[in-house]
Amino acid sequence: MKYYIAWKPTSGEDVKFWQWFLPDGVLVSLAKLQQSGKFREVVAKGIHEYLGFDGEVFLDGGAYGFPSYSSPYTQTEILDLQTWLRADLISHLDRPYVNLTYIPESQKWALLRTTIENARAALQWQKHAQRECTIVYTVQGWNLESVKLCAKRLAELGADHYAIGSLIGIGREEAVKRIVEVRQILGKQVKLHIFGVSRRSLLERVKHLVDSFDSAVPAKAAVFKEIVSPYLRRIHVDEASARSCDCPVCRENPALILIRGLPKQMEKFNFYRAIHNAYLYTEYSRRNRLNM
Repeated sequence: MKYYIAWKPTSGEDVKFWQWFLPDGVLVSLAKLQQSGKFREVVAKGIHEYLGFDGEVFLDGGAYGFPSYSSPYTQTEILDLQTWLRADLISHLDRPYVNLTYIPESQKWALLRTTIENARAALQWQKHAQRECTIVYTVQGWNLESVKLCAKRLAELGADHYAIGSLIGIGREEAVKRIVEVRQILGKQVKLHIFGVSRRSLLERVKHLVDSFDSAVPAKAAVFKEIVSPYLRRIHVDEASARSCDCPVCRENPALILIRGLPKQMEKFNFYRAIHNAYLYTEYSRRNRLNM
């Protein structure tokens, strides 16, 4: 498995993990870029130059970052925006179901039809646009039945790269069932990414079925004063002790990730924790690749 560090611009100093170690890749939210006020600059420079990162950049479709997951753009408009940024991988415009369990069943099916129609529109755009890009088609659904239907329709596109969304907040056994079914439908040859998954208990169950995953946990945990262990366990700094670690921060000074810091210093030490956490997620994914 490859691990994509979920990254977004912030109002303060952006954590540029790749200045400390070489990640497998970076996942960037299109919506967050637009909302940051830095979008014009990113378009002018291209995403790689803007980030200062030569590795693989995966740009999502942005729906998860918009209110009610409703993008103000059409599928082709989103693709034009994404290709202006010159990312390596771009996701089609899907409609997630995270926190939408309360909506009527008819509305859920309508959202699924939109995801499928957007995927078909993206394929036609790719055939005629003559632009160098790899589109990742995202399977959505709120239960096993809807996920299987979406996977079957997207499999008909004959693409090489797919992903599964709406796994956030889903129980482990249900998530495993969805991933197993999608892999069986798509076949063994295509690349399969899982969005927003960071639980080791789930990753261990599906690591032979997926090619990559992403997570924003390294930065989020850092803000909560938590550090990640080599087995992805989150530990609060008040309960942690200095230990041997090969991450670039700990090689410099292992105490840096354990310091809470005074109010004006917190951001600096959260920054160190985020680097440490992202490094251990990356090393976890690489160990799994070696053991496959």
